[in-house]
Amino acid sequence: MPASIWKSVPTLVRTRFAPIWDELPQLTVVSVFPGWGATVWLEQCVAHLAEHEPTTRIVETVTRAQFRRHLDEVDAAEPLVLVADSLVNAVDDNLWPRILAALEANPRLRVVMTSVDTPPFEQLYDIDVIALAERDLAFTDDEVEQLVELTTGRAQPALATRVGEGTYGHPMLVTRQLQVRLGQQFGASWRIAETSPLVFALERSGRRSAGVAARPGKIWQVLHGARSLRSFSASQLQTHFQHDEDLAASDFAEMFHRFRYLPFLERSIDFELGEERLMWAANVWQAWLHELTDDEQTAMFERGLATARAHGRLTGELHYLMSLGRLAEADALVAGNYQQILQVIDDVQASYIVEAVIDPHESPALTIMQNEVRWANGTPIRELLPRARAAHAALRDRTARTPQDELDRASMLAYTALFLGERERTVRYLAYVLELSAGPLGEALQGSEQAARSRAASHFGLLLWVAVMTDQMTTALRLGEQALRYGTRSDRAHPQREDSLAAVEDFLGLRQLGENALPAGHGVVGHTLALRLVEEGRDAEAIEVLDAPFFVRIAAAAASSLQTFNMLVRGPAAPESLSERDVQQALKNSEEVWADGYPSTMSAFAALTVYLNQGNRTAASALVERVRDADDYLANTMRTIWDQWQGEFEASLAWAQPETLGEIPRFSILVRVLHAAAQLRLQRETPAVRGLNAMWREFESAPLLRWSLRYLPRASVEAMLELEDPLDDAVVAVLRASLGDAHHVEWYETFALTRSEIEVLELLDRGFKNTEVANERHVTIATVRSQLKSIYRKLGAAGRAEALEIAHRNQLLGRDAEPGESSDIASQSTRSVPRGGDRDASGVTPIGDAGARGGGGGQDAFPRSTAADK
Repeated sequence: MPASIWKSVPTLVRTRFAPIWDELPQLTVVSVFPGWGATVWLEQCVAHLAEHEPTTRIVETVTRAQFRRHLDEVDAAEPLVLVADSLVNAVDDNLWPRILAALEANPRLRVVMTSVDTPPFEQLYDIDVIALAERDLAFTDDEVEQLVELTTGRAQPALATRVGEGTYGHPMLVTRQLQVRLGQQFGASWRIAETSPLVFALERSGRRSAGVAARPGKIWQVLHGARSLRSFSASQLQTHFQHDEDLAASDFAEMFHRFRYLPFLERSIDFELGEERLMWAANVWQAWLHELTDDEQTAMFERGLATARAHGRLTGELHYLMSLGRLAEADALVAGNYQQILQVIDDVQASYIVEAVIDPHESPALTIMQNEVRWANGTPIRELLPRARAAHAALRDRTARTPQDELDRASMLAYTALFLGERERTVRYLAYVLELSAGPLGEALQGSEQAARSRAASHFGLLLWVAVMTDQMTTALRLGEQALRYGTRSDRAHPQREDSLAAVEDFLGLRQLGENALPAGHGVVGHTLALRLVEEGRDAEAIEVLDAPFFVRIAAAAASSLQTFNMLVRGPAAPESLSERDVQQALKNSEEVWADGYPSTMSAFAALTVYLNQGNRTAASALVERVRDADDYLANTMRTIWDQWQGEFEASLAWAQPETLGEIPRFSILVRVLHAAAQLRLQRETPAVRGLNAMWREFESAPLLRWSLRYLPRASVEAMLELEDPLDDAVVAVLRASLGDAHHVEWYETFALTRSEIEVLELLDRGFKNTEVANERHVTIATVRSQLKSIYRKLGAAGRAEALEIAHRNQLLGRDAEPGESSDIASQSTRSVPRGGDRDASGVTPIGDAGARGGGGGQDAFPRSTAADK
């Protein structure tokens, strides 16, 4: 290292290790890799002792023979410090026993030396010793800044940050990076490095000490042997060297901790096994591969593959299979473990998959995974569809020899159909898998080894989420039950499968029933937890869950499902946090998933939840029209909500029937609550009470009832409370608790004008007199007068002028219709308009909690655009 760089550094480093010099121990070992600055550290030590201990003899040995001779010729009356730099490397070096014996025999002797590794500390129990490793010599950020200032003559924080990046405090690399940066800035003032500092450091770490015949230290042997692993953890090192007689008993945890501070290794987290991993820096790895012949590379990858398989790391196994060109095996591995691999591959593995040349006809599962990774990296899905179709065709043409093989094939067919956006075909494949599991597959798995059962559990776990993405929640429930049936707790993915099934059960409402209902957060995390928190009125906590960072490589349909849950939670909890553009984008994303161009009904239901709580009738009307051809419980519940919002309470009773939703308690309860509210608006208390009490007898779910009440105006909840005596006490308790929740929903009730009365109003608006109205409608003048009286009474108007004013204000006439509504007013039997109370800017009076309008209710209580839209 250039002396000019280090001329002032000893002050920095000496300050950090002052206690070492105050009481110099018998043995001081700087146990680091070559090139870490150990030599400089020894020079600082010698200089410090020469200055502060002038009577102490210091001998800097340069050969092993000289070092050995001085150990044997120590004068017991004279203090002596022997300095040995890079003369000892290996833990089994024959110099170590002589060093320890000399120290025990001569209390006036001190040894300060460098070595890659040291003997076990149990051999040193009679010796006063201190060992410094890479982490002890590493520069702190402050020291890097001071070094830059000492070298350049002024403080340069930005340069210090650039110099320190990627060096892990390595003194040599810090100075080498500084050389490069200053060379770029001042030209000939500094020599620019020809190679990467990281590659240079790796080369230095592999150098043997001059004149040392003994083999390298064990820690260096482990690092060198780990070169056949693209990345490794402490436990994987143990697996990798388990058959090496010399290294198998090493302390790999301590070695791994040492390696963490080497600059040519990058730290990461292995989400597959939940371990910290070290990965070779990309340029170091490439430089290393460049030095190997093809045969050497093959041997290296084969050893890495064996370790990955023994260690149980699927992503590592996939990497080595692809590196070896064994794509058929890689495809089978992906087909059997698709979800687990997709969720845990790191960026390096992802980039390797993206760049690989894969034939979709030969490796369809691998092709689909490559497509998914490319989609996650920003490739438009339309560019990926041709290869996905080819992969799907290849899977269809394959012949399975066993029921387990058929499960592999059918699972990937279902997932590929999902990727292609073929909704009906995906549902058919899911049904086929369930049929298969109830027949030959189930019989075959009963007598299979656990490995085959675990593989089947992996497929069922993947298909559970395929079912969720296609709105097949009851199918997802059955698939999740199968996943747990065949899996065991020893499977790494078992906790994830339990969480997945719990999430499905939570959405359906199965874990919220009866006295033993589980509270939010029990056994599952993620977006379903946010929904459960809304059930309990804990809106702020629910939003915190949604706002938590979340990243995993998932299918496009899964991303759309997450957006759906986001709307489902924010709708009642924080409708103001979503703009209309946000909702429309979520619906568009759902549409783009499916080849038929329609959003999923679950996405549509969630979007309607947002619009309902925002009072956005225009967008809601268009949304209901978009799903007019859908005929499932979600679409029919949407129509029930829309009719009630419009004041069409009688019509709302015809859409969804709660008795058909027994497998889905959440929506069975919601529909019963909506029906009860409609009956109350129609002045039918008896069926309303009967419906609520029957609901409670069947489900006894306070959380789901409380969640369902979020779809009603506060006034409707209060109206239910007025029925206190005939209602079950538990229902009354939930009704009272729900009054503390935010109720943004506001309904519109009808004036119940008949078609004839609307026609009369339209003629009056055109300036017709009573007699002209009678002639136009071919009725008597007495009939017209009778109709006018009815109109004035229903509108609460004192006369013709006021009646017309109310009609215009409330959009009763055809030319007043909002966009998205029918302009053929005469074709409707009634018009949904507000009565009484304060009116908003559009003249429409919301029905609900007038005191909560500032909280976000009403048609115009929330802006139709936000800052994000501008």
